Amino acid sequence: MTIANLKEYARLSMAIKKARQEGKNPTELLIQRQKLIIIGPPRKEPKSRTEINRNYYQRNKEILQEQATINKAKKQEQEQERREQEVKELAAKLYEANSIKVLMSFKQYTELKKGKKLWLDFSQTLQDLTAGVGDIISIMKLREVSENLISDY
Repeated sequence: MTIANLKEYARLSMAIKKARQEGKNPTELLIQRQKLIIIGPPRKEPKSRTEINRNYYQRNKEILQEQATINKAKKQEQEQERREQEVKELAAKLYEANSIKVLMSFKQYTELKKGKKLWLDFSQTLQDLTAGVGDIISIMKLREVSENLISDY
């Protein structure tokens, strides 16, 4: 006997006892209790082949739908990553082209003016003077460098 059958047996026994105390005839309850002992638990009717196939078909259909949604989400994610990668590559190419343009224009500027060294000498001489190295040679060098700068520009 299963636990459910034991519970049902106990319930029927209590009902029989209560019916006897009240003076009622418990024959129907006794018959139900006897059937429970003899027959046992009610058996499930076997499913037909078409019902079994229908259940399998439904279960497989649900599984396929879940897999399709997962695959769709994966494809969308891969497409998004591909787009982001394309944007990054395009940005890198554009940045590289712009930096080459800037470098070329700077190179052309330095070739045309050639005054970079003059400015460097001028700023170095000024720093020496402010640091306290102020002899007559530094002052004369500053004058010479500044005249060269003025004549170039």
